[in-house]
Amino acid sequence: MREVSGINIIQTLRKKWITNSVIAIVFISAGCAFVAGILLYKLFALPPWFIIPSFIGLCAALLFAKRPWQITNTVVTSFLNTNYSELEESCGLLLKPVNELNLLETLQAERTFAALLQITSPKQLTRPLRTSSITLLLLCAVGAGLAVVPVHFNHSSNNNNKSVTNNTPTEKIPQGIQSVKVTIVPPAYTKHTQREQNQFNLKVEEGSIVAWEVEPGGGQKNIRLLFNDSTTQQLHYTNNQSKACRAVKTITSSGFYQVMVDGKLSEFYRIEMIKDQPPVITITSPKPNITIEYGEPQRININAVVADDYGVKAASVVATIASGSGEAVKFKEQNITFATSFNRQLEQYQLQKMVDLAALGMQPADELYFYIKATDNNNQEKRSDMYIVTLADTAQLMESDVLLGNVKLKPEFFRSERQIIIETEQLLKDKDTLRVEDFKNRSNNLGIDQKLLRLRYGKFLGEENESNEGGDVEAGDLNDPKNFGKASAILDAFSDKHDNAEDATFFTDDIKQQLKATLTEMWGAEMRLRTFKPQDALPYEYKALRLLKDLQQKSRVYVAKTTSKTTPLKPEKRLTGDLSKIIEPQTQTTIPQVTGVNQTVAASLSALEELKVTPHITVNDMQVLQQALQVVSNKAAAEPAVYLQGLQSLKKILETLQGGGKASLTDIQTAESALQKIIAAPGQLPQKTVAQPYNQLQQQYFKNLQKANN
Repeated sequence: MREVSGINIIQTLRKKWITNSVIAIVFISAGCAFVAGILLYKLFALPPWFIIPSFIGLCAALLFAKRPWQITNTVVTSFLNTNYSELEESCGLLLKPVNELNLLETLQAERTFAALLQITSPKQLTRPLRTSSITLLLLCAVGAGLAVVPVHFNHSSNNNNKSVTNNTPTEKIPQGIQSVKVTIVPPAYTKHTQREQNQFNLKVEEGSIVAWEVEPGGGQKNIRLLFNDSTTQQLHYTNNQSKACRAVKTITSSGFYQVMVDGKLSEFYRIEMIKDQPPVITITSPKPNITIEYGEPQRININAVVADDYGVKAASVVATIASGSGEAVKFKEQNITFATSFNRQLEQYQLQKMVDLAALGMQPADELYFYIKATDNNNQEKRSDMYIVTLADTAQLMESDVLLGNVKLKPEFFRSERQIIIETEQLLKDKDTLRVEDFKNRSNNLGIDQKLLRLRYGKFLGEENESNEGGDVEAGDLNDPKNFGKASAILDAFSDKHDNAEDATFFTDDIKQQLKATLTEMWGAEMRLRTFKPQDALPYEYKALRLLKDLQQKSRVYVAKTTSKTTPLKPEKRLTGDLSKIIEPQTQTTIPQVTGVNQTVAASLSALEELKVTPHITVNDMQVLQQALQVVSNKAAAEPAVYLQGLQSLKKILETLQGGGKASLTDIQTAESALQKIIAAPGQLPQKTVAQPYNQLQQQYFKNLQKANN
């Protein structure tokens, strides 16, 4: 009986623990689902029954996370042994059969059973139930608070819909109108769904169809919409018994409008049109102008990003090949498609295309002109900048400027880059007929010739020979312990003490940079020739030759021949002229008057400042404010979000002044803020410049002037 009773007590505690855990999970899931349902209703207009699937999902997730069914009798006994010392950590003996216990275990089991009977229900088992109950009450209070808060959102049933909302304060409904419902139907290419709102202020996509459904208060009324472009839209009743009138208009531009109810105008309501932008094309590679040298792969990798606000419909590469020269130039245009499919019409695509120039039929000296053309869902087309790819013409590079009488002049000591290329190609042709040793010797000799040519051109940059490159201090001096940590010893070893030789030349910076690039290519060719790789050296040799040809063209300058001789100067007459009739120069400048819009805005700002002091202004100031109203009206038609509030305030000021009242300070400040955004910034005023120090010649000149005046 003791064994059965002990196991029953432990199982009862286990069932109670599992039950409390499950009830706690249900309470928390119910509270969270209630709050989530209120938020879904407020934000997305989902029906209230969405609370049920939310509750089921949360409850299943928490049950899977907590897994209360995994609480076993062993877990309960471990819990009891940990929290109750009087059980002497022997509660597990109650789970064993009596016939398996020895004498000591039987005595200890009797003591443990007696102690277990004295223990009331553990509070730790009911604590999750109390915590979850309090949490449920708090969540219900939060959900009830959200339910009664008057928050209004623009609802949309499509998650792909962009947030086109009117983030404006609560507008004033015209007198005589009980309610309004505005239905906005965006164009199909935007993939936005139809939406409704209860405000007159609009923020819509370009080409959207807007339908106003107005319910007047107290009988049928004559309701019209007056737009800023002087057009009028009459709201019609469907029949005599209808309580609401309706009007439809397609929005093609930004602006503002008013509602007229039986001859009474409302405040201004803005129309913000979101213009459909053309596609944006960004080409990351290749560069805008590249030249493919001899030996390099005749292909280009085009990487581009095409994006659009509503989706890309198609994109392709339009390539034009120009071949020939002079009057025999021929052009051939081809359309190259991308492997990417545009069926989904996403807003952004990462495009890649490997273009094989040989497959396009390009030959040396041909040029490829290409651009990317993209089309969006509204059939708007955009083209990128033009990119140029040139295949280097090796035949033109090999045309020597020193060919006289079809005889190739070949200097004995220095070989030109053109001659090195010829001998490198000849070495490659003779490779199969040469011994390995002879091939290596000839390749190494070409590398020596390349080095001599590099040193020859290096002198133009002020470079000396390659001996003593380490400076005046020998390498052994750095190993001396006395020189450890001395910066001067390191500088003496690796730097020159004289001026920079490169700056002592007469070349411009761009020529110096191109000379450096030429020497770099020669270095690359020399390294590969000396390592017996003449095939790899050819691209470097051709590029060095092309850079030298460009330098040759840059060095050609035109100097006009002078045909007249100037009168020789007489030094004895210098600084002996009569300066008595030389007067101080005077400069007369006419400052243009401010005219047009700036003059009107400036005068209206002055009138508004005067209104802050006196309640009345002159007739001329009233006319100026009338003109300013027209200026602000034109600006509000283009940018209603910026100028519409200022237009409304300026109109209130004029109506108040015409009625003999005093304009409010808030309206004056709002109108001034709008006018200040219109007026153009004034030009920069003359400023005193910092006097530059005189050089020696100028100082001598002014000294002689002072002597002559004295």
